[in-house]
Amino acid sequence: MRSRKGRKVILVVSDGLDNDVARDQHVLRSRVLQDLLRLCFRTETVVYGIRPGISASSWLPFEGFVEETGGRLLFSGGDLERLFGRLAEGFKSQYYLAYDIDPKESAGRRRRIRVEVTRPDVVVKAMRGYETPPSHVEVLIDDLEDDDSGLRSDAAYELGFLGDARAVPALEISLQDDEEEVRRLAIESLVRLEATDSIPVIVRRLGDGSARVSAAAEEALMMFGPDAIPHLVERVARGAGRRRTNSTYLKAVRVLGRVGDDRAVPALAAILDDAPWRVRTEAACALGDLGLSEGIPPLRAALIDDSRSVRREAVRSIVTIGGREARPVIEAYLAGEKDPELRSVARALLENRERPR
Repeated sequence: MRSRKGRKVILVVSDGLDNDVARDQHVLRSRVLQDLLRLCFRTETVVYGIRPGISASSWLPFEGFVEETGGRLLFSGGDLERLFGRLAEGFKSQYYLAYDIDPKESAGRRRRIRVEVTRPDVVVKAMRGYETPPSHVEVLIDDLEDDDSGLRSDAAYELGFLGDARAVPALEISLQDDEEEVRRLAIESLVRLEATDSIPVIVRRLGDGSARVSAAAEEALMMFGPDAIPHLVERVARGAGRRRTNSTYLKAVRVLGRVGDDRAVPALAAILDDAPWRVRTEAACALGDLGLSEGIPPLRAALIDDSRSVRREAVRSIVTIGGREARPVIEAYLAGEKDPELRSVARALLENRERPR
């Protein structure tokens, strides 16, 4: 039922007995029934109780439970078809009234709800109230392990607004959730919580199989800014000299170019000198994104790289960093470049850079 969106109704045909709940116990004094009530409220579920026959006996917990959800207790009288017909008519005449609260205020206090109308011939049935759990954070952390992916997504989203560090370890675990939306929202919440210690696990999400999650990780690292640089530098430096690479590594190189500072230059220069051609290409591009003059020497060395892709990005980055002053370097490169397409690209980059704006 929880996988269905919108309002839901559960019909419970029962005598109302529960071996674990006293017959005269109020519904709000049973922890089990309180947990069920909270679940009904979160999943927009109204419960109607149907008791076979008619009895004068009181079944306080069962009756109280269904009325707290906004439903009511009905007696079948043996005619279930007629009873279900009445219920169907009632379901068509229901309305939503909603308001929002700050979950951090008055935790553990019950909030009563009373709905009144001015028409004298109308009977209003609505939920009577609800109780904010003593620890909203703990409830949401528990929800992160629920079978319902929608509930896990809601929890991952809400935890980012509570400002409670207890949520961080649970959100880090959720980065491995099977549902991509949970992973994406967990990343965003870690950013809102300013969880800088979570940066290494977010770096690993750069290689997530979901493009949306990978993009969220990239955006998160850019928002962490300077705090992310040491972790990205470490990740990039580990790849120098390796013959194999993966998407996480390539994107780490790319992000480092966008958020890095002078600390990023040695790591990028190292892989520009000794790494697979795809990585060298990303490193050349990243040095251009950094826009630092310290990047010019390794980029000049890359102008004689065996890979035309690396040479093209090296030219582009040198022109980006040096502007008009890059002309002598590019002309020297053109004197030795045999590839006509790359020669054309280099000339176009220079002309575009020197054109008055």
